[in-house]
Amino acid sequence: MYRVIRLLDMDELSARHLVSKVMAFLAEADYSKTNSEIMGETWKLITRETGQEDPYAEIKKRYNRMLLDEEEELRLSVKRSEDPLCGALRLEAAGNQIDFAGSREVRFVMEEVYHHMNGTQAVDDSGQLFEDLKDAKSVLYIGDNCGEIVLDKLFIEEIRKQYPDLSVTYGVRGEPIVNDVTILDARMTGMERVAEVIENGSGALGTVLSDTSLQFRNVFEKADVIISKGQGNFESLSECTDKNIYHLMMVKCERIAGILKAPVGELICCHGVR
Repeated sequence: MYRVIRLLDMDELSARHLVSKVMAFLAEADYSKTNSEIMGETWKLITRETGQEDPYAEIKKRYNRMLLDEEEELRLSVKRSEDPLCGALRLEAAGNQIDFAGSREVRFVMEEVYHHMNGTQAVDDSGQLFEDLKDAKSVLYIGDNCGEIVLDKLFIEEIRKQYPDLSVTYGVRGEPIVNDVTILDARMTGMERVAEVIENGSGALGTVLSDTSLQFRNVFEKADVIISKGQGNFESLSECTDKNIYHLMMVKCERIAGILKAPVGELICCHGVR
């Protein structure tokens, strides 16, 4: 809320009105819902009150461009890896820290991405993931943030090289919410060249299945392997234990650290929830 106020350079009266509306909503919110659902409802209130459907639109484009400018160097880094598929996965997980809702500059974040690419993961079920991909016919890859969608694309490129008969679908949000990927970001970054892109029909900050479209749920149910990117997707899918889901992300808060038994800031490739 405060980031949007600063971003839109709202006058004091309008900002106070927005704060009052959001705080009143949060005081009465149903906290039996997931964080993804509550954030989605909060975001709809913010956009309705400000009259801005997508306050982050221009910033999202800028971050996509920044990562597209790095794309060839990133691709070379993957190729130089001892195991390009593993290298692409570590790069992808490290890229989850590219989140402009935070305050760090992208150049600093990219240095961290390259650093983490050569490191280890606190929870690493990637070997099991690659074995499952060998036998799979279809994979649903659920995207997270803008900018890092370029790293999603590089990882999918490597997956398709290793498993050329695999059908890959890339899921995006159905409506703009904060910095999460939409169909516009997929088109801008060329995701449609490496995967079939599908909107989930929802404006939640994550993947709240009950709020997604029938088309998306059908793809979700039929997928042999699901790769869930980022903490928002983890928060909304962690209790979905009847599907073959791999969570790929950076741990960003103490609550999730406690669940996964991994420190904040560590990279995770986790099969389900331990």
